Amino acid sequence: MGSFIVKEDFEAYKFSLQSFEEFYGIPSTVMTDQEPALKKAIEYQWAEANHLLCLFHIFRNIQKNIAKHLRKNTEKFLKEFTKIQKIEDSNQFEKEWSSFIV
Repeated sequence: MGSFIVKEDFEAYKFSLQSFEEFYGIPSTVMTDQEPALKKAIEYQWAEANHLLCLFHIFRNIQKNIAKHLRKNTEKFLKEFTKIQKIEDSNQFEKEWSSFIV
């Protein structure tokens, strides 16, 4: 199923999510970019769904917004970030994340 929307606003996204739901039901997890109207529509329509941010967009935002501050440490930062995002055990993730942000 596909959806074509003319305007990327809350109402259009809500309609698209409702249409998706009619065919497939409510997903347990949704992965998107950081589009504010889409985020709001997901929170409204599928409050129980886990909303994850797409790693492509996260990495793009790191390079766009953080890399200039990290300068020569950017590669190390991205390597460590990549390692952490692959951890499946939540306790191990919390431990590694705490260490990472220090």
